[in-house]
This record gives sequence, C-alpha cells and structure tokens, in this order.
Amino acid sequence: YDATPADYVSMIITDYGMVSNLIDFMVSKLHHACLLLLIKWKLLWQQFSR
Repeated sequence: YDATPADYVSMIITDYGMVSNLIDFMVSKLHHACLLLLIKWKLLWQQFSR
C-alpha cells in the first residue's frame, strides 16, 4: 500500500481532530470540576464566616 501525500495529510488532519476533541473534552471536564470545587469552597467559607 503506497500512501500518497494526500493520504498522509488526511491522516494527520484526522489525528489532529481527535486530539483537539480530546483536549476540548478534558478542558471542559477540568473547568466543570474547578467550578464545583469553587462552589463547595464558597459554601464552606460562608458557613465558617458566620
């Protein structure tokens, strides 16, 4: 099987798409986790500052 330059380009684009999707997924998960932590921390802080 001889891969043409176009095949390589499409393979790279596919890989890049998968990687960027993965990064988006990880970032959104991380963002969600940070928000939850922040909310919990604020609630705790409110309880202690009374």
